[in-house]
Amino acid sequence: MCNICWHRAQDGGAIGNDNGLVMAIKTCVFDSNFAVSTTIGTAQAIKSSSDSIGESMMTLLNSTFIAGNRTLTDGALLISSGGETIDFGDCAPGSTPGEAGLSIRADRDFTGCPVLCPRGTLGPGGESSFLRNLTSGCALGCNTCPAGGTCAAAGLPALTLCRPGHHNPDTGSQTDSSCRPCESGSYQTEAGATACVSCPAGSYIAAKGSTTCSPCSAGGYCEDVGASSASVFQLCQPGTWSDIIGLNNSNGCRPCGQITQL
Repeated sequence: MCNICWHRAQDGGAIGNDNGLVMAIKTCVFDSNFAVSTTIGTAQAIKSSSDSIGESMMTLLNSTFIAGNRTLTDGALLISSGGETIDFGDCAPGSTPGEAGLSIRADRDFTGCPVLCPRGTLGPGGESSFLRNLTSGCALGCNTCPAGGTCAAAGLPALTLCRPGHHNPDTGSQTDSSCRPCESGSYQTEAGATACVSCPAGSYIAAKGSTTCSPCSAGGYCEDVGASSASVFQLCQPGTWSDIIGLNNSNGCRPCGQITQL
């Protein structure tokens, strides 16, 4: 483990490989490091250069950048790629190395990879080289948020499932409100649903966001599927009766004088 603290750079790279050296920085902690841009040029606290055939000469593996790492002006970079690919090693779930050649301004703490997967996506994590070949829309190294939940924050390793009584048929959802309540006449018992289920005949539900349907009363029946009101209840015809709760057709109405066989 190495610790690099209170390290200040002005023009050029304070830590760099401009002389053609292969540089590997592994499992280091960078604490309160500065890159101060001046009118003379751009400051880089860490600067990567390529070799004569254009291949990257720097790896920056599994290092931690903690509070205090900062650049003081727009022209200052904590990590300057020089347009070359930097190997950041393993990315934690929810993070990505970003595009090859990306330079980093330190605006948050991170370990390993510097870029958070944006809202509407998930980060599987893994090797930088693998993630740079994983594309999902415009989010390099991230997967589109699947249906059945939402990804309402950056840097998520997993989606937030819609709770029972709700559903979301859409992918890439960025807000929690994308989980919609089931409409009247439908329900959902499971979390992470992409659709709601219609109340079966013999039942109904008026409330939205329900996890169950109410059975129709004894003395009649409810034939409709997806009923949203008890108004669908029909009484057994005169001369017939039923003590069955949740009856779904008139065949269950028996002639008077006939008793239920147990």
